[in-house]
Amino acid sequence: MQFVNKKIAILGLGEEGQDVRAWLKSNSEGCRIKVFDKITTTDLTAFDIIFRSPGFWRLSPMVKKAASAGAVITSATKLFFEVCPCPIIGVTGTKGKGTTASLITQILKQAGKSIYLAGNIGKPMLQLLSNLKVADWVCLELSSFQLQDLTVSPHIAVVLNITSDHLDIHQDVNEYRQAKTNILRYQKPDDYAVINRDYQTTKSMAALTKAKVSFFSRHGLSLDHRRIQLRGEHNLENIAAAMAAARLVGVDNKIIKQTVYAFKGLEHRLELVREINQVKFYNDSFSTTPDPAVILKQ
Repeated sequence: MQFVNKKIAILGLGEEGQDVRAWLKSNSEGCRIKVFDKITTTDLTAFDIIFRSPGFWRLSPMVKKAASAGAVITSATKLFFEVCPCPIIGVTGTKGKGTTASLITQILKQAGKSIYLAGNIGKPMLQLLSNLKVADWVCLELSSFQLQDLTVSPHIAVVLNITSDHLDIHQDVNEYRQAKTNILRYQKPDDYAVINRDYQTTKSMAALTKAKVSFFSRHGLSLDHRRIQLRGEHNLENIAAAMAAARLVGVDNKIIKQTVYAFKGLEHRLELVREINQVKFYNDSFSTTPDPAVILKQ
């Protein structure tokens, strides 16, 4: 996408919006940028390109009116995909994205790969661009908000589980799930899709991609479960997904297993605080829906 001499609106004054503005000022001469913190009554039809931050509803009347007038609606995530010089591993799912993306990153680091973690976790992705080289890798945790506007998919797409979430933003469950499918929809035949076969919802998504499909399952993992420090049966899915993605990059199985056994997970996700009088206290404050609470009880 060309930005030179374009009139550009950035919706959102948060870190993502600021990163977009900084990148445009450094890389696109002559473009005119205006940043909005809210657009309740704002007329956006005069802009050529609109960068929408996740906090701005893409079906907002102001955004829809601008799109009808010819404005291109895009995002920081889409910009990153368009200009990133190295292969991208994208991870999505209703739950487990951060854990899986972090484990993939750790495995590749242990294998000597130069890899960066970004997206909803790690460093903001646009801030990585000045350091990235063709031989590097990037692993992105991708939410439904980040996937909504994508028209390009990662080289390796990892799909964990798709239930329902963020229905305060999405119109309904179907729109939420449709956003998730964009991680696969624009892949090419030389790409890879790593898909959970334990759920019909995710298994059926294999039909959407042109990439080579690699299914994974929590069942039958060739691991010594006594050595796994990552708590919770559900985390076996995240481990299986990370192992499958790492194999596609060419990481030796011995390195994969060693890293899995050493990985303790992330803060605020089934994190054991302490045990008092044989009662274990866990910090699972990152969870915001009923499903993780049910898993914790198990």
